[in-house]
Amino acid sequence: MTQAFIKKTILETLIRQAGEIALSYFNDLKNINVDKKSPRDFVTAADIAVENFLKEKLGELYPDYGFWGEENGQSANQNTRWIVDPIDGTHSFSRGQYYWSISVALEINSDIVFGVVYAPALNDYYCALKGQGAWRNDKVIHVSSLDNLDEAMIGTGFACLRSYLENNNLLCMEQFGFRKSHSTLHPLVHFLNNVAEAKNKNKHTLAIFCDLRKAFDCV
Repeated sequence: MTQAFIKKTILETLIRQAGEIALSYFNDLKNINVDKKSPRDFVTAADIAVENFLKEKLGELYPDYGFWGEENGQSANQNTRWIVDPIDGTHSFSRGQYYWSISVALEINSDIVFGVVYAPALNDYYCALKGQGAWRNDKVIHVSSLDNLDEAMIGTGFACLRSYLENNNLLCMEQFGFRKSHSTLHPLVHFLNNVAEAKNKNKHTLAIFCDLRKAFDCV
């Protein structure tokens, strides 16, 4: 499958520009306010600024596509839409930690065909295009070939599921490495980049890189 309409290089420039906006706030945290949408969900002016920038620029580049942002919700055509989390890991961002990212996906008729996770503070840009593979900073990446759970590195994000839920991420697992990431999407790109072998199953987390092995031919 090809997606000639996806302007991969232009999109990278645009998303990196969004990262510069986020970094301008990140480098001035003493003057940024942190609000709570709920006891565990945070929002800052950086979230709003990044999302507004991406909504505007993606709309200019693809005027017929809709938009679904974490802060602004849904607008326009929702059959073909951009899905954006302006800052995944807002709490970490607000505390000056580096593990936060901007995530952007293109969904067409319920099928994710393009996805980006960009960590500006680390200068790590992950991109995946359905049927064509995945890249980290323009270098082709693949998932791990390790198939033994006892030797696997497992990634999770505890804030995604709460302790009062039956499936709450707080299970003790027997493996050599279990890592909690500050950003929900970092374990996914580590899985994609052969840095970790698995990610806890969470349908919300997997919205951008659902079924990586099949969708993006990364095996």
